[in-house]
Formats: sequence, structure tokens, C-alpha cells
Amino acid sequence: FAYYDDCTVSAIYPASGPFAGGTAVTVTGSNFELVPDLVCRFGLIDVAAVYVSSAEVVCHSPPSVVGEESTVSVSKNGVDFLESSSMFVYEEMPSVRSVHPSQGSVSGGTVLVVSGSGFKDRDSLQCLFGGNALILANYISS
Repeated sequence: FAYYDDCTVSAIYPASGPFAGGTAVTVTGSNFELVPDLVCRFGLIDVAAVYVSSAEVVCHSPPSVVGEESTVSVSKNGVDFLESSSMFVYEEMPSVRSVHPSQGSVSGGTVLVVSGSGFKDRDSLQCLFGGNALILANYISS
């Protein structure tokens, strides 16, 4: 039997994401360790945690319902979770109606206008290209 220091959560980023889940959430805190049972808990749902450092792990949010607010906590053994004040809020997914122009240079740099609904004005607003290239976006309106 081994003893360990409890994990503490100081902050999460981003603090919200789509209700479908899958948002990569960076959890900062202390006493994280690279152990087999390292997990994050969103409300009552446990998900695997990826160890980055003793002060940071990354977890992907599980699916939930629009408006749900889930406390995020971390455990080294999948059983003992310390209470946390960090909340993750589930939101409706934005809907893209059109992208203009529809093509651009392979070297990048083309400015695009994405039209649709449900966009939020926040620092973490990004566009995803090709399934893996995240580019920061500028908010104009919802």
C-alpha cells in the first residue's frame, strides 16, 4: 500500500465546451503524478488524464447536456478526489452555415469569414482545419 499527496486543482482551460464532449481541457494544480490510474472527473463521470507535469494534466470532456455545470477534479487512484471549485460548462455547439472564400493558398494566410450561429465571444475561439490545425479566430457576432 502506498501513500501519496492529494491532487489539487487550481484552474481549468477552457472552462466550457460543446455538450457533445471531446474538449481538451488543461487542468492546472499540484501533486499530479504519472501513474496508471490518473483520472479527471467531470461531475460524476471519470475520464483518462494525460500527464504533462506535476502541475498540469489534460483531459477530454465527456458528453453531457446543454447548460450542465460540472465540477472538475483529479485523482491518482481513480477513487480519492479532492473537492474543486473549477467548473466546466456545457454549451450548445456552434453551427457553421458558410465559409468564404471556399479556397485559399496552400501556404496559408487567407482570411476567412465563417457565417453561422451560436458563436461565443471569448479568447479561446478557434477554427479547426483538416482535423488537426487549430487557428485562433476573431469574433464578429453570434
